[in-house]
Amino acid sequence: MLAAGVLLYAILDEAAISVGELLGKGKKANIAREILRLLPGLVGLMFLFWLFCGGFARLAEVNGIWDVIGNFEANGATVAEKDIYSIFLYVKDYYFRSGDYFPILPWSALVLAGGILGRLIYHTSAKYAFRPLDGAWNRGMCAIGRHAAVIYVAHMLVIPAYFALGAYVFSLF
Repeated sequence: MLAAGVLLYAILDEAAISVGELLGKGKKANIAREILRLLPGLVGLMFLFWLFCGGFARLAEVNGIWDVIGNFEANGATVAEKDIYSIFLYVKDYYFRSGDYFPILPWSALVLAGGILGRLIYHTSAKYAFRPLDGAWNRGMCAIGRHAAVIYVAHMLVIPAYFALGAYVFSLF
């Protein structure tokens, strides 16, 4: 899901840059280029709108609260077909055999839509809001980021050892 979202974002962003280069020079062309750079986010919002307000959405009452449920019903489909459908959309009343089930829609559309926030914030003064803190506000996160590979490998050793220790302790009682 993340890979699909990032790939789609890169393709749409590159297409927007290519079209923007054809516009030439001048103030109007610069404004048009800035608007084109919002294309991936707008496509993401369009996907979300289509998913939740289009043919796949329905209004449902869940625990007394009315909500829009964006589930796709694959009536008459085989298990293999439902597996394929469930890669792209939520399939209603279908158990997908995976612990981390994130279909491409709506989650990749959220990745695309998040690009709008990046475009609107990154080139403004909001980008520098934490600069007066001189890096002190994120020192802990930076330390974790610098040692991410060690942490990743260590957790594969520490967690099973922790469970083995727990099993041993409980076997004593």
